[in-house]
Amino acid sequence: MNKQFRSLIILGVALVALLAVWLGSTLIPGLKPEETTTAASTSVEQTLYAAEAASVARITVRNESGELVLTPKPATDTDGKATIAWDVASANGLPVNSTLLKGIVDAALNVTYSEVIAESTTDLASFGLADGKVSLAITGKDGTTHTLTFGNELSSGVATYARLDQENRVVAVSPNYKQQASTTLLALIDTTKALGGLNFKTLTGLTFDRLEGAIHLVSTCKANNPEDAAAGYAFTLSEPVNRPGNPTNLSAIVNGVLDLTGLQVIDLAPQDLSTYGLDQPRYQIKLDSSEVPGVTFAIGKSAGEGLYYLTSSALMASSTQPVVMTVSSSQLKAVDLAFEDYVDRYIALKEIWLVSSVDIDLGDLQFNIAIKMDKGQNSSDDNISFKLDGQDANIKDQKKNSLFSNFYQSLIGIQLTGFDFSATPANTADSRIVYHLEADAETSQPAKDLTIEFARRDAYTDYVFVDGQYTGYFANHQDTFTQDREGSEGVRIAYLKLKYAIDHAVNGVFNTEEGYQLN
Repeated sequence: MNKQFRSLIILGVALVALLAVWLGSTLIPGLKPEETTTAASTSVEQTLYAAEAASVARITVRNESGELVLTPKPATDTDGKATIAWDVASANGLPVNSTLLKGIVDAALNVTYSEVIAESTTDLASFGLADGKVSLAITGKDGTTHTLTFGNELSSGVATYARLDQENRVVAVSPNYKQQASTTLLALIDTTKALGGLNFKTLTGLTFDRLEGAIHLVSTCKANNPEDAAAGYAFTLSEPVNRPGNPTNLSAIVNGVLDLTGLQVIDLAPQDLSTYGLDQPRYQIKLDSSEVPGVTFAIGKSAGEGLYYLTSSALMASSTQPVVMTVSSSQLKAVDLAFEDYVDRYIALKEIWLVSSVDIDLGDLQFNIAIKMDKGQNSSDDNISFKLDGQDANIKDQKKNSLFSNFYQSLIGIQLTGFDFSATPANTADSRIVYHLEADAETSQPAKDLTIEFARRDAYTDYVFVDGQYTGYFANHQDTFTQDREGSEGVRIAYLKLKYAIDHAVNGVFNTEEGYQLN
């Protein structure tokens, strides 16, 4: 029992001793060891420096990247009230991100601190404040200058050491102040201006060049729906071929450019564009507009994993010197396709209600189809008429599907296979398809004839002529005329199937499950 009592006494004495030491170190000055990362004051925000914008002549930002000088100028806000805007002298007229600029100004004109780290120290180096590499200097219109210097981050990570002018007092400020003072001119450039004010609603043209494959195309570009960018665009190529453009792939190129984000400026004064592969760009995309000057985007070599170097004619350091940026490769859409994929492959894709008749001459086989059908009608309506050489061709299969529609799809589904721009072929017109087209009130197109002719190029392909002119492209002969694959029949096979169905139909119905006995 005595042993237990003595243990309690010893424990009590130890606790009293510890309490005395703690009270002494807290209440008696000089007993607490110096702590450079713990404040000597409370964490209530207090003003270190403040100034009115109207009294400031300039703000100088200094960091390891150089020096920025911000100067005020009179301006008017959106409500028409007088205000102050800021210029960056070294930007040389380049657009500056107003949000980032405002962040610097706001930080410089109102600096608060949360803690006093040291009232007076002779060891500024231990706080990262000896060299003054990162600072904000505010010069008033009266000529006085106050400099805020920012040093290391506190071990807690929630504040940064700072001092005002040449004082030896060190305080803790928000890391935001040093971040603002660390801003570079490259970061300040407003890369959204690289688009030059382009708007999908007012686009008029697209020019696309690719170094690989020596691809060059020029096309008109018009929004399908000015209220909906997702509706895509309509394209009509003029170089190197007169053809409708592939709306899916060309729209992807256009939207990829219009959606450019995350551009990073890396060089404002490139001495040698070949350093970035921009002397001979890998890709070059120009968008024309009815409202603003056209903008050309040049994309050079890889800037690292998933990045390319890029310039925009709308963001120039001078009349001859572009600003070099980086762009994510994922934002460049449909730029590596075959040339054929940028062109509408369908040679004569005509809506059936616009066609009154078609004359087909396959050399040893000639026939005619006649169509009477209005827009909005379908093959099951009573007052339509399909004829093949004068015979009723409005034949259905056992599932009530129109077999004439199948034939017509084969006719208008003829596709180009490739291009041969260097060829100057004679038009032997081995096969000919002549569309007699109705007037189109919606597009104000008058009634006209469209003649498609095929001249043998080799054993497998045919040159294509439109209205007597060589188009620059060719078509696969088998796919066009003799393909017998179900659903992809060539014109000759499609004709033979329709003719057989007409001759063997019962009450306008032919059972395709019984098959076609074709000669």
